[in-house]
Amino acid sequence: MSNQNTRRKKQKQTPESQFRCTLDQCSKSKDLSAAITLYESSSNPTLTLNNLNSLLYICSEAFSNSNTRQSAIEFGFKLFRNHSNENLKQNEATLTAVARLAAANGDYAFDLAKSVMKQCVAPKLRTFTPALNCFCGAGAADRAYEVEERVVSAGPQIERALPAMNS
Repeated sequence: MSNQNTRRKKQKQTPESQFRCTLDQCSKSKDLSAAITLYESSSNPTLTLNNLNSLLYICSEAFSNSNTRQSAIEFGFKLFRNHSNENLKQNEATLTAVARLAAANGDYAFDLAKSVMKQCVAPKLRTFTPALNCFCGAGAADRAYEVEERVVSAGPQIERALPAMNS
């Protein structure tokens, strides 16, 4: 009987709840390919902020894998561009995920981090980390210190100190 109840629950799911359930599975397994397939096969790709953030999270996690890096960048920026004009109030998590994808371009990552503050959203250190890592890796100390100044200007809103800059 419990098997029959499970079938009834699955039959009653709306397309939106089916999308969310499958997206949750993709997020748990960090399966970029399945997330892309899910999004592209959706008849209505309008997303909630939570769904957009989940997809961007999957992309930012796949960014560290050289086999999925390019797909993660392309799909993540496609999502961000396609859904930026919708009535979604982007939050720190949205912009941080995109900043992680932009880590190869420190200026763009830094601009995204600064936009968090412009939107009156409390930034977190993780928001500035992609730009900082890019500038430090490129030996651009002046730009890295500019990031540090922005972090310091955010004051107590930042959730952690920046010990890497003190060494």
